[in-house]
Amino acid sequence: MLTTEKAKPDNFQAGPGRDFIKALAQRCLRGELQAVVRTVSSWSRFQSAESIIDIGGGHGLYAIALCQENPRLTAAVFDKPFVSEYTREFIERYGMQERIDVQCGDITSDNIQGEYDIVFLSHLLYKFRKDLSAILQKIYACLKPGGLLVSNHWFCAPGCTPNQNGILELDVSIHSFGHPLCHIETFEETLRAQGFSVIQTTEIPGEFGNSKLHMAEKCVLPESEKKNVQTASSCCC
Repeated sequence: MLTTEKAKPDNFQAGPGRDFIKALAQRCLRGELQAVVRTVSSWSRFQSAESIIDIGGGHGLYAIALCQENPRLTAAVFDKPFVSEYTREFIERYGMQERIDVQCGDITSDNIQGEYDIVFLSHLLYKFRKDLSAILQKIYACLKPGGLLVSNHWFCAPGCTPNQNGILELDVSIHSFGHPLCHIETFEETLRAQGFSVIQTTEIPGEFGNSKLHMAEKCVLPESEKKNVQTASSCCC
């Protein structure tokens, strides 16, 4: 929304309110969440998985839906403190208080507590595009060996060529903190460099066009074989 008021400085304890979180929840319920859950639950080890963390999960609907698909799964939703109140409201609405916890923190400065079978990220990495390697290192550290990283994000067209639908591009830019991720052609290389093996990529239809779902398993590699690289995919054109 356009405003004549000056934006307030970024504050770790302040952020979007209940209406914004509810709007994000409504958006993902229009087919995107269902497609993501179907794909993730098709992972060969999904039914034996016992733990998942949704980083930047906000409303927590992805964690809730995945727990509904696997009755042995417990979840944590990791987000900033101002979001936690709204996350708990959704968890209580779906009766998941015994299986889903809320962790408060900042992925850029805090380590993730615990080890998980699945780490889930949806539309989170846009504002961290310059720190992808550091974020992926933290995710690698909290995944169990052979665990699954799920990344659901919008990308520019290969080579960052313009989309023919300018209005759609504007919508995606607004909802991805100014710009979607760049260079999808090298994103898998970024994952491999941090110790992941990409097992599946899928187009996920959504209200603002297709996003790309990457599913990658954690490989157990000696630190000497891991590359601390920052590829073109972490930059904005």
